[in-house]
Amino acid sequence: MTKKGLNRRLKSFTLTEVIISLAISAILISLVVKLFTIFSDAQKNNNRIMSDYEEIIRTEYLLSRLMSESDSIHFNDHRLTFYKDNNEDKSLSFYDSLIVFNNSGSFDTFHLKIGEIHIEFNPFASSILQSISFSVFYSNQVLPINIIKQYEGRIIVNSQIYTNEN
Repeated sequence: MTKKGLNRRLKSFTLTEVIISLAISAILISLVVKLFTIFSDAQKNNNRIMSDYEEIIRTEYLLSRLMSESDSIHFNDHRLTFYKDNNEDKSLSFYDSLIVFNNSGSFDTFHLKIGEIHIEFNPFASSILQSISFSVFYSNQVLPINIIKQYEGRIIVNSQIYTNEN
């Protein structure tokens, strides 16, 4: 070898430079992990909120559909019973933090905290339920649910005849 080749110095990082770069890398990695945790928790919370809102919307839709499809509706002891063709078809039972839907023996539950149930009867036929309203308590919000039942004239007339006979 020549003299020139032996005097050549190898270029590399010093120990101090390596330690500083490792420290900076560790700080950056810990920030990324923390941000990932924050975003992950926010997404879980958002999914929970959306799930709860879906439950509220499903309940309102089911109640609206049941009221529109039924011929008559009876309410007693926090239970709505829906009749179609003079047969008990379906029912909804209201509890403090639960609504139970009975569809001819198969059950579905809605985990909702509800307020007092207000029932309004038809002014022309006092035995016919006209509307139902209640509040759903969610987080620090109160969401009102109000469903109105519209009857055909024959139902109202028949209920008046039935009421007058008794």
